[in-house]
This record gives sequence, C-alpha cells and structure tokens, in this order.
Amino acid sequence: MPFDPLYLIYAGIFVTVMLFAEGLFYFVGDLNLGARRAANRRLKLMAGSGDSQAALRQLRRRNAALIDGPLAILSLLSPVRWLDRMILLAGLGITTPVALLAMLAVSLTLFALAMEVLGHLPTQAMLEGALLGIVLPVVALIFHGQNRLKRFGEQLPDALDMIVRSLRAGHPVSTALRLVADDMADPMGTEIGLMVDEMTYGLDMREALERLAQRVDYEDLRYMVVAINIQHSAGGNLSEILAGLSAVIRGRGNMFRKIKVLSAEGRLSAWVIGLLPFVVGGAIMAMNPSYYETVRADPMFGPGLIIAACLYVLGLFSLWRMVSFKV
Repeated sequence: MPFDPLYLIYAGIFVTVMLFAEGLFYFVGDLNLGARRAANRRLKLMAGSGDSQAALRQLRRRNAALIDGPLAILSLLSPVRWLDRMILLAGLGITTPVALLAMLAVSLTLFALAMEVLGHLPTQAMLEGALLGIVLPVVALIFHGQNRLKRFGEQLPDALDMIVRSLRAGHPVSTALRLVADDMADPMGTEIGLMVDEMTYGLDMREALERLAQRVDYEDLRYMVVAINIQHSAGGNLSEILAGLSAVIRGRGNMFRKIKVLSAEGRLSAWVIGLLPFVVGGAIMAMNPSYYETVRADPMFGPGLIIAACLYVLGLFSLWRMVSFKV
C-alpha cells in the first residue's frame, strides 16, 4: 500500500495546533503569574496592584464612612460594632455601611416580591425578607469567621516553628515575621503580613501586635503577643519560649482531636435524636395530613406543645453538654 503524503500534512497540522494551544495556555497563565504564585490574599493584592500601601489600606478596611462620615452615629450602636467585628473576623474586604445597605436592599426587595408576586401577607412577607436578607447573611458571616479562626489556630504552631527557626538562624523578630507573611497561606499569611506592613509604615511593634490580637481574637495568639512584647522590652530567649508554646499548642490540638474521635458516637446520637422528631412529624404529615386535626382543637394541645418544645430544647442542651469538652 503506497504511503500517502497527505498524512504528513495532517500530522503537521495536529502538532501545530497542539503547540499553539500549549503556548496560548502558558501565555494566558503568565499574565497573572504573580498573583497565581502568591501564597495568600495579601500577596495577591500586592501582585495585582504593585502597591503594598494600597493593599494595606484594602486589608485594613477602615470604614471612613462609618467613622468620620454622615453615618458616624451608626458606630455608636452595639449591633453595628458587632457586625463590623464579624466582617473583620471573616477577612472580608467589604465595609460595614456597604454590608448594611446591601442587607437592607435585599430585605426590601424580597419583601416586595413576596407581597406582589407571591401574594403573601405583609407580616409573613416581612419575616421572609428579614430571614433571607438579614438573618441568613449574618449566620453565613459567623460560620465563615469561625472557620477562618479555626484555620488560623491550625496554622499557628507552624508559624511559631518558622519564627523559631528564623530566630535561631540569627534573624531579628521583624524578619522572622516577614518570612511567615511571605510563605504561609491564608489566614495566617495575610494577618501577619498586615501587621508587618503596619510596622513598615511607622507603627510600633507593640501596637501592631496588639492590633493583630484584636483582629483575630485567638487565645493562643495572645500568648505569642505577650512573649514577643516581653522580649522586645526586657530581653530574653524568645526562640525557646515560642518553641515551648508551639509544643503546647500542638499537644493540645492532638488531645482535642483524640477527644473528638472518642466522642463521635455521642455527637452522632445527638444529631439523630435532635432530628428524629422533625423527621417523624414530617413523615406523618406527608402520609396522613389530617393526623393531628383531631387533637388540634383540644385545649391542652397548645400548652402540651409548648412543654414538649421546652423539654426538647432542654434535652438538646443536655446532649450538647455531654459531648462538648474544653481542652
């Protein structure tokens, strides 16, 4: 069978297209190479803007409109301060006035849709708008902040070990902290990097550490801040202190994980017992919707339901106390 030269053309076209696609892939990837290789959010912002001071302003998220502007009266309200604290703990760049306006706009929009489109009563529509526009975002914010705080606690022993190795190599504390900021992922890298940038632009180390402790509000971090402040003012072997602190935090973390494994059966039982009344009630209502109609008119139905709900909450609280351990 004679060889057809057309196959060589096909092979050349295939290789050309493949090399072109590979070159295009690496070219597009290199457009954002600095941000893609960045270890944390702070470094990505610096790679994107090229200005460390602009990244610092964005990460500090000073709410000028809330503090100095016409909405300054809002800063005196405890719920607003609490919301600002939750946004800061979650590591979000959005300011508190913007968050408040967004939740208000979503709530009013959902209220109007429930009234006009779904035809719900005003009270029901108001409850739905408040639930979906305010309660759920706040719950999600709390959940995200707690997860971020948990990741920070898991990274803290590694950060302490990195600082200890740097100090034993002869570096000053500021250089050791900068290594943590440049090499560790979020949230540790961003928070330490924000503290280092504040020190770079003139803030005292003691005040920068105190601001870090206020932003993160993690108990073990307080010990590190106290140790560095004491060494900075009175001297001492900081590397040995931080090495001991890292060992204690790791040991406590291992103990907590062991307790979590041993209490897994109890926590699963608590979930099953807690969800069982709703599952059984929903199944009965689905199979026989008129099952509770015969007893709903009974004068003892309302008080009995209230007593059952109180006992249910008390039982859940007892189960939660049985499977919760403080390490």
